[in-house]
Amino acid sequence: MEIVEQDVNSPICLIEKVDYVIHGASISSMKIFAPNPVEVIAANTVGLYNVLSCFKNKIFKAILFFSSGAIYGEIPDIVQEIREKDYFLMDFMDVKNCYAQSKRMGELLMKSYHAEYGLPCRNVRISHTYGPGIDLNDGHVYSDFVRSLINHENIVIHSDGTATRPFCYVADAILAFLFILTKGRDGESYNMANNLSTYSVYELAVLLTVELTNNQIRVKVQKEPQGTPRRKQIDISKLEELGWRPQIGVIDGFRRTIESFEEKIMRKILVTGGNGFIGRNLVESLQEQYQVCAPSSAELDLKDTEKTTQYLEEQSFDTVVHCANTNNTRIGGGRVNPYDVLSGNLRMYWNLARCSHLYTKMYYFGSGAEFDAQHYISDMSENYFGEYIPQDAYGFSKYIMNQDAMKSENIYNLRLLGVYGKYEEWNRRFISNNMCRILKGLNMSINQDMEFDYLYIDDLCRIMVWFIEHTPRHHDYNVCTGHSVRLSEIADIIGERCGRGFPVRILKEGEKLPYTADNTRLLAEMGEFIFTSLLIGVEQLWEYYTKEYRTNDSFRKQLDNWISG
Repeated sequence: MEIVEQDVNSPICLIEKVDYVIHGASISSMKIFAPNPVEVIAANTVGLYNVLSCFKNKIFKAILFFSSGAIYGEIPDIVQEIREKDYFLMDFMDVKNCYAQSKRMGELLMKSYHAEYGLPCRNVRISHTYGPGIDLNDGHVYSDFVRSLINHENIVIHSDGTATRPFCYVADAILAFLFILTKGRDGESYNMANNLSTYSVYELAVLLTVELTNNQIRVKVQKEPQGTPRRKQIDISKLEELGWRPQIGVIDGFRRTIESFEEKIMRKILVTGGNGFIGRNLVESLQEQYQVCAPSSAELDLKDTEKTTQYLEEQSFDTVVHCANTNNTRIGGGRVNPYDVLSGNLRMYWNLARCSHLYTKMYYFGSGAEFDAQHYISDMSENYFGEYIPQDAYGFSKYIMNQDAMKSENIYNLRLLGVYGKYEEWNRRFISNNMCRILKGLNMSINQDMEFDYLYIDDLCRIMVWFIEHTPRHHDYNVCTGHSVRLSEIADIIGERCGRGFPVRILKEGEKLPYTADNTRLLAEMGEFIFTSLLIGVEQLWEYYTKEYRTNDSFRKQLDNWISG
């Protein structure tokens, strides 16, 4: 089986033959509807249009579109059973309805492609489906309940709790999808809901606290009930005719959901430097799978031995990911004092290392600077370490840390070279800096050309998950793509993808020493790993900066001040 990853908002072209297509790409978080209606509409309509256009002239058995019960709109009190042919009022000028309206348009697109081109299109209207893998912060009531139960917190209901929902477990939903794909009728829509698990929001909250916590947590309602629950049934007779029946009730379903998260939460991760470029990206990525703690420097001063020890003693971390760092960043036209660089990095490292008995393992991010900037060669392997002693304070600090890690039992050096992506220091990092130059209509600039190995930040996050889940055989790894590219070539890619016509200024002639490394050791343990190409990485980062420039006043002012300064 081959999995093809592609942004559905861009035209899709697949050569391979397929039998079935399931289109589930959608923005469904309720927290996004009001602030980002354009993105919601684009993902839910343009994305579907691109999928349908791709398969317009292909022969396949069926395509299934994930619609939603939200398309019904405001259901009158007199309506007791909702059928597929029912549609009720919806304020189409309220941007909060962007999701529901986009799903209506999606169903119309499916119906139209079936009518005009004969595509085997089928819609499933999903109602309140939950289970392992849900986003605990998406604003849905079942997500809020699961998060409270996992954290042993009281359930807070921000309404009167009388609204009723048919809660369907994800395993039942998946079976429904397969029934519709294989047995459904082309051009038809199917309601999917578990009417046997229909509860008011308040009833469900109380039931879960009684059955799953033995009343150890409480239910708090912020608004007084406005009458009795208004129970409405969703007519699923069309789906039942295909042979589908839901099997899993809410107690069993929510218990399974909670257990799935508790298994992940067993791994508790400390990320230091969580506000920096790498740390911030890691926190965003890892918190989807683990319980992540990312204290600020005010909450945890890693240079303070006693406070660091006390913090680690009070917690029980599986893994420490040490990103906090003091480097040679220019400040006010000068450089950080070399002593501060050396002292800061070593104090933070050793205050964590001396407590290695308080966690399972620690990963910290080293640097190619360990090899000594004056003696870089192409494709430096881990065995090149120690051939030269770094002359600068930053490289020397990383050199000493690696010497210690090599002798440790549970400390590992993930040696980075070039990493790029969102949140990096755009005013000094090559790729982001030149993108920002283009945003302001300036020419791109290269101080001096050289060969470089650039790793996309999303790839680093994926690699980090592997290290969390495994115990590595070695204590230092070159974490890089293993492929070199000249800065001038990267500038050409940026210009092609972002600027189309912005020239590149190279300030110094000749080439600097290469900054590339060999990643054989890494891939030998991880197995096959597909790195994000520079083309895709640059495109995604450019989308990030253009959106930031359009929507983030603070970022736009920073750019303006940078240019004027």
